[in-house]
Amino acid sequence: MSLTKRSVRIPGSGGTWSYWMTPLTIDQRKAAERAAGPKANEQDTGLQILIAKAMNKDGTPMFTVADLPELKRELPAAMLTDAMVQIINGEGGEDEDDEAVDPKSSSASSPKTKS
Repeated sequence: MSLTKRSVRIPGSGGTWSYWMTPLTIDQRKAAERAAGPKANEQDTGLQILIAKAMNKDGTPMFTVADLPELKRELPAAMLTDAMVQIINGEGGEDEDDEAVDPKSSSASSPKTKS
């Protein structure tokens, strides 16, 4: 799958924050829910998803788990909400396809997935 560029408005500044992502899989969402913990709220799970899915243009992770405390302190809740809608629904933001390709490209689909 190719990376898709997404952008979120930064409240109060008029600027935007951009990141690249691939579609969120069911397993990735479940892993984020487990990482957030049993008493996690939507924001905790959202931060785990953001850490897992937000990438630089070259496909390298933008954040690590070590960034979690800073993200909790510095990231406006509205930005997290907007990014979560984009990541979970696969829509919103700039939606520009980038040339980077995921090594697990679906171009050679298995017979199970062909229609």
